Amino acid sequence: MTTLKEIANLANVSISTVSRILNNDNDFIVKDETRHLVKKIAKEKNYNIKSKSKITKKNNIAFLSEISDSNQISNPYFSKLSNTITREFKSRNYNIKYFYLSLISINEIKNDFDFFIVMGHISDNFIKDLIDIKERVIFIGSSPTSVNFDSIKPNFQYAIKQIFNDLLNSKISTVGFIGASSLFKSKKDVYDIYLNERFLIFKAVAQELGMYDAKNVLNGAYDIDDAYNLMNELIDRGDLSQAYIIANDQMAVGAMKALIDKNISIPGQVRIYSFDNTEIAKYSPISITSVDLDIEKMVETIFFAMDSRNSGRDYPIQFSIANTLIKRESTSIDKNLK
Repeated sequence: MTTLKEIANLANVSISTVSRILNNDNDFIVKDETRHLVKKIAKEKNYNIKSKSKITKKNNIAFLSEISDSNQISNPYFSKLSNTITREFKSRNYNIKYFYLSLISINEIKNDFDFFIVMGHISDNFIKDLIDIKERVIFIGSSPTSVNFDSIKPNFQYAIKQIFNDLLNSKISTVGFIGASSLFKSKKDVYDIYLNERFLIFKAVAQELGMYDAKNVLNGAYDIDDAYNLMNELIDRGDLSQAYIIANDQMAVGAMKALIDKNISIPGQVRIYSFDNTEIAKYSPISITSVDLDIEKMVETIFFAMDSRNSGRDYPIQFSIANTLIKRESTSIDKNLK
């Protein structure tokens, strides 16, 4: 069966252009020869033009996650992401309703909503439930192993690259990592473990540069207390790295408190890098160098993905959003870096 993508390739135009021409969009301005070419190819390929009702604006949005309220409180990144998604959809007059995946059946609600926004990692069993409606599902903050879905997430490879460039420019030769793994309960009481992508990329880059040392890597939970205890464990082992990359800002605060309690200077003896660039990073007593994951741009990309689906896109896209390393006091003695 001929697809919009095939017609677009043959006509050397975008999929959106093909969709709007074939649906006789009178507001769409395009050269007459382009319009004729697209219709000619569609006719030759026996393309079945969908009815206009299929591409009307869709307003009912289901917002899904396996992230409980307590986990959101302990992870400001997901709290900010959730609030931004809700704010932006409501400001554009969409009806958005939140569902905690463990408490619902996808089959019971799949006909009630036009799109399904899935925040964070979810269990494989839930992913299987979403396959039947894959064209209407958009993951944000994660990318499932299945390639059937649209997904939007930070470009962690670029983030780690920025950190290592700063380390190398500063002549830092040893670096450790304090992170966390995610644990999710499936419907059959089986637990799925998701290793932190930030750690996996860190490990690959550090190994390539000959800077990886497993004894300077620990994983725990996404909270201050756990990071405090993990850094104390590293301190007690002795031979600290010159720098540590921490999975998020909240954990960085706990790790830094452990260093300060043992009179280990930051950044003089140990530099601290983090992720998320939340308010915590800005207003910590020692402000934290952190990667800004650009949540606003991630959420804006949801609407781009929805619009292109509504215009006829029939294949999934994985969107990787650029980010910026914001340098502050935890990696520099320059007091102007706040």
